[in-house]
Amino acid sequence: MNISRISQKNRLHLYHSPSGFFIDQLQEMADLLGSDCQSDSEELLKDDLSKTIKMDPEAYRSLLKNRLGVSLDELLAWHKEEIEKTRAEVFEIASKLELPEGTPKTMKEVSDVLFRYAGPCDSAEEMYTRARNYLKRTRAVAHEYVRLPEDETCLCVPLPPCYKDSYPWGGYEGGDFRVKPLRGQMFLNQYNYQNITDGWIKMNTMHETYPGHHVQFIRAAIDPTPETVKIGAKSVPLEEGTCIRTERAFTFIFAEDPFFPLFVAFRRHHASVRILVDLQLYYFGVTLEDAVKIYEEELGFDRVTARAQIQAHQNAPGYFTCYYYGMKKICDWEKEYGYTKWDYTELLFSAGRISMESLEMLVKMTKEEQGRFFTEFRSLLMDE
Repeated sequence: MNISRISQKNRLHLYHSPSGFFIDQLQEMADLLGSDCQSDSEELLKDDLSKTIKMDPEAYRSLLKNRLGVSLDELLAWHKEEIEKTRAEVFEIASKLELPEGTPKTMKEVSDVLFRYAGPCDSAEEMYTRARNYLKRTRAVAHEYVRLPEDETCLCVPLPPCYKDSYPWGGYEGGDFRVKPLRGQMFLNQYNYQNITDGWIKMNTMHETYPGHHVQFIRAAIDPTPETVKIGAKSVPLEEGTCIRTERAFTFIFAEDPFFPLFVAFRRHHASVRILVDLQLYYFGVTLEDAVKIYEEELGFDRVTARAQIQAHQNAPGYFTCYYYGMKKICDWEKEYGYTKWDYTELLFSAGRISMESLEMLVKMTKEEQGRFFTEFRSLLMDE
């Protein structure tokens, strides 16, 4: 959501008014932003799905390495094994639920279970109310694990119409570093509320906000680290990988829900499947039709949703490999170097926006070395 084209008066209101203001301003946002981003998911099915979009192998390798900080060789080495692992985990968790209808045998049946027992709300308004209540819980826990100002806030707001096909479930938009108290906003797709299960709502209040993208925004605003750390290159695997880690590391926030661990496992399988699909499209050169079938078979998505997922890959080659790639490295290092959940969570949100290579150096440092890293190279824009 690009707020730079909204009037200065409304931009100030955006961060100082209650959430009702967002609803009043949605039409302005849509009018300003919608001219170049209108689409219809069902129209995608009319495309020629027999074509391929394979890239030159070295061009794809370069894109992953130099733009995103992802190693193609690593993906090729372990992506199949990881998919087997995440798939097996979904069915293992499902088997422990002892459902009256029996254990699901396919991903479509898993999806049906999540809809049946932890399904969507009856209205968009109910969805927002539920999300705002969940935000209170995730915010309280995040403040225990991560250094955050007491007056920061994150609102839950509707989605501007022009983004309804780009964000099927939800997302996050940070605020303005210059406006205090710091505020951000997560959004949920009111046009798709019938398909946003309770698991998606819970997960969004973690991944997008606490401790997720909102916390990353807050720490980038308040930490005295240099701008090259706050807005560094090749940081997507760290940013998204940290938030994927959060989904499982903080599942206990919703311990009363026996179906949330199943959803988290389903979501993690989704992240691993994204790597497979990206490789199949750009490296191995399967047709769009074959890629659509992967999402249908591996996740039980309907055809419209599966095609929209492929369009997301087409819009951002390589990008969706970052989620699982970053999470895997982050979690491997957490175990290898013996961090506690508290210390590692704080470290990840202190790290800023850096590459995985830089993060590896950081996690290997002693506490004294980390202290110098965070304090001896001050931001040139922060007040002394």
